[in-house]
Amino acid sequence: MEANRLERFYFRLAQGRIVAIFGFLYTISQIIMFKILSRLGSDPLMLQITFSKERFLEIVGGWGRYGVGIYKSHYWFDFVHPIWYSIFLASFIAWLSAKKGASPSRGLLLLFCLPFAAGLCDLAENIFHVLMLNSVIRITTFSVASSAAFANTKWLFAGISIAAIIVLGIKKARAKH
Repeated sequence: MEANRLERFYFRLAQGRIVAIFGFLYTISQIIMFKILSRLGSDPLMLQITFSKERFLEIVGGWGRYGVGIYKSHYWFDFVHPIWYSIFLASFIAWLSAKKGASPSRGLLLLFCLPFAAGLCDLAENIFHVLMLNSVIRITTFSVASSAAFANTKWLFAGISIAAIIVLGIKKARAKH
């Protein structure tokens, strides 16, 4: 995306109402997925982040068909969830950092893009899991490691985005005083 388009998108999302709307959608989506996945304990997170084919198979085997069915059912929400949190986090970053009449720095634009990169990683992870759990592709060391690489990168980018929001929020609060 060229700089002008990216800047326009940044300023378009730099609105409190967008932060609120997508924060609400993200929260509802997160609650629904938590309710579905909480029946499986902490294993869904472990399934996401493991690079081990053996651990992946152990988790799935421990769930049995019923548990795998529960896990697969959360994808009705998890394929749109990255949209909600990507826009929520990016709009929050833009809202906290936008200054009228001033273009955002490259660093701010990079931070603004990180939630979208996290969302894309989340979608890639989801696709790998759906394909593996539906026997479209085999559960191999490569497929598990690829899925885990996307999942761990997603968590890293989301964590950096949240840290940026905290820092930008503190800066904005200090600037008002």
